[in-house]
Amino acid sequence: MLSEKEIERIRLRETCRFEVREKLQNEADKKIGWGKVIYFFNSKLGLWILSAVFLSGGVVAYDDYKEKKEDLKSRTELVEKLDLEISYKFNRVIYFIDELSDKKGEDAQILVTASIDDVREIALGLDKTLGKGGDYLNGDFENWSLLALMVELRRQLLKSGIKNPELDQVITHMTDLPAFFEGKNIDYANISAIKKLIRENLILTRWENQGFAL
Repeated sequence: MLSEKEIERIRLRETCRFEVREKLQNEADKKIGWGKVIYFFNSKLGLWILSAVFLSGGVVAYDDYKEKKEDLKSRTELVEKLDLEISYKFNRVIYFIDELSDKKGEDAQILVTASIDDVREIALGLDKTLGKGGDYLNGDFENWSLLALMVELRRQLLKSGIKNPELDQVITHMTDLPAFFEGKNIDYANISAIKKLIRENLILTRWENQGFAL
């Protein structure tokens, strides 16, 4: 019959053996699990799946980059066209005001009333102007008013993250031209003053540099 010490020693030995066997089994299971994964991805099927995953991810990233780049390019080109069209329409406005000035100079007594009315019409209709007689530079903007062009320009600039306080101010003036000219105490008979006011308050530098004589 075994003594209590021997029984305790056997129990401890078996317990230790069980714990060691369990630990070794767990490590073997983990090793086998990762081994299976590594083996799979080293196989032709595994490599094909990895290639497909990385390739598709790379294609998506490249397509996204390409789309953003093309969008930025298109927006930049549109902004340039809008600036050019706005400049052209202002150029036409100044041209027709100059024509009235020339007529007034020919016979101030006869044409002064007509000239004042015509200048007032041009000045207060700036926001709606399409160019006298439907003049336009780019066929895409054939039916766009001057104000509409400015608003679209502002929208495109904001989409590019560009804020332009000067443009915002001009748009504010253009949305209420009667109040704008009234606030300046303008005499519509003074054509030179009208032209100066338009140039200094409504025509931005970006539109002066488009190759037109403003």
